[in-house]
Amino acid sequence: MDETLIKSFEAMILGMIGKTCWSVQVSGVGSLANLQIGEKIKRAQPLLHKDFQLSMEERAYIGEYVVYLEECPWRLETADAVVCTWMDESTPDGRMVTGLKQLTGRQIEHTEITSPALDLVLRLTGHYVLRVFPDQVDPDEGDNYSITHNEATSYVIAAASTLYIE
Repeated sequence: MDETLIKSFEAMILGMIGKTCWSVQVSGVGSLANLQIGEKIKRAQPLLHKDFQLSMEERAYIGEYVVYLEECPWRLETADAVVCTWMDESTPDGRMVTGLKQLTGRQIEHTEITSPALDLVLRLTGHYVLRVFPDQVDPDEGDNYSITHNEATSYVIAAASTLYIE
């Protein structure tokens, strides 16, 4: 794996420390979710699609960091319980949605990337821990997860934990 790329990814992840998660968006299909973290950046064009269950703020702004959970297992836990996982119900009042929404307003205290699989750990205030386990190995099935910084640089963890910039 390209060590320069890994170091750049790790540095970007460290930049999230001290930033607050201000929005969590969960798809009604599968385990897809976005965490909007850090400064609110005004979108060039507000999102207008009526099917999205977004607030006016979410339509107008995007996070300085966006963590996109796509095709891999993840788990949200506290010091004494599993809050939700990628396998939970993703309906508006399902366990996945209500669990992930608990991250709103919480600050990132610590980040970790584990090689070679590029597992991601985000520790947030209130003893919340989001663990992401990239297990997707089939390139035809989608990516594991990605993190975008300032709408400019997206680090994608693709099949077989291959890291690239999009």
